[in-house]
Amino acid sequence: MNEKLKDLKLIKKVYLEGYKDPLHFISFNNDDNRGIFPFFKYENALTAIILPGGGFDFVSILNEGIFIAKEFNKNGINAIVLSYGIKEKAKYPSPILDVVETYKFLDKYASILNIDSKNYIILGSSAGAFLALSYARKDIGYEFYKIKNPPKALVLSYPLVSLKDNLTHKGSRDNVIGFFKKDAEKEKLYSNEEHINKDFPPCFIWCFDKDELVNCLNSHILKEKLDEKGIKNELIIYEGNFHGVGLGRYTPSFGWFNLALDFIKKNIN
Repeated sequence: MNEKLKDLKLIKKVYLEGYKDPLHFISFNNDDNRGIFPFFKYENALTAIILPGGGFDFVSILNEGIFIAKEFNKNGINAIVLSYGIKEKAKYPSPILDVVETYKFLDKYASILNIDSKNYIILGSSAGAFLALSYARKDIGYEFYKIKNPPKALVLSYPLVSLKDNLTHKGSRDNVIGFFKKDAEKEKLYSNEEHINKDFPPCFIWCFDKDELVNCLNSHILKEKLDEKGIKNELIIYEGNFHGVGLGRYTPSFGWFNLALDFIKKNIN
């Protein structure tokens, strides 16, 4: 299916440090740092939009993006890895607009690629999970930008959920709302746990109990809010102080991906 994209003359080949093979990349507005890596192999299959972490200071494209996309492909699922705005381009809502642009790409080329743009999930890691939660909200996410189709489910790896002082990752918070002054109004607006409603998608969540970068209380509080609204969810907690582990090889979390696949199969139509 990537051959069909080549015919559209949208793709360029890029090489990432630490990865020997060239990767296909489609940039947004000729910005080499913002755009998507498409992994389309199947017609009319579920698509996973993947949002890697990095504290909005970098994007962990390989570890939390490309490697996970390959696993989705092995399981009959198409994937797109998004390289979204970071640092000066991370101030909200700019990264949300990058997710919106990714969905619009899916929708625009759905008939050419023989994909169903209504049938997609989002996987986010750390700061990428914060972005996934933001996009899945009606008030600042998909519906606000006139996208009719919400994600069918979210998979959230060691997620940053909140901007509140006792929960947030300071670097992410500063990149999202600015460094120079405390803005209580924006902190509340972008603290996702405060904005879960009954229409939120099912969520598979996993984290480490002693995570030193993003407090696992983020995951606990998110689960509480999802339970309150009757949203299907599952939270898996692993022992350890790890963060940014991607598929989790050589950590107690290895195997989370298969559990997430089981959750997806059970909870989306």
